[in-house]
Amino acid sequence: MLRSQGRPIEILVIEDDPANARMIAEALGKSGIPHTVHTVHCERDGLAFLRQEGEFKGRPRPDLVILDIAMPECSQSCDVLSEIKNDSLNHRLPVVVLGTLDSDAAVMETYLKNANAYIAKPSDADQFAKALETLGAFWLRVVTVVPR
Repeated sequence: MLRSQGRPIEILVIEDDPANARMIAEALGKSGIPHTVHTVHCERDGLAFLRQEGEFKGRPRPDLVILDIAMPECSQSCDVLSEIKNDSLNHRLPVVVLGTLDSDAAVMETYLKNANAYIAKPSDADQFAKALETLGAFWLRVVTVVPR
């Protein structure tokens, strides 16, 4: 699992659906990862949080972003993924993309834009917690979050 060296992992969830945001928070609770979740409901606020602008000034810098790739009320999520990965302050930040994309080409687009992982949007917290555990068995195991 993600190693925190004495502090919770700061996780930014960018998810427009409050029910899905609650499911993600519940799944993270089941994952065993010591964490603090910060949720915003649109991509614009996600970028402001990452840049610590406006109402997000002084908020903790996230160690991980979970990004809903299909938010109809906002701009294109792949564009936000690109903005995160092209930003000098955030380009190394791991981004897990959640989506309902059903084509290999659409999923590949997220990886071409430097997503660290793609998880098909699950229907319940148990399924998502299992996906997080699987993800942890791969790249999260090698990530170490240093104390601030």
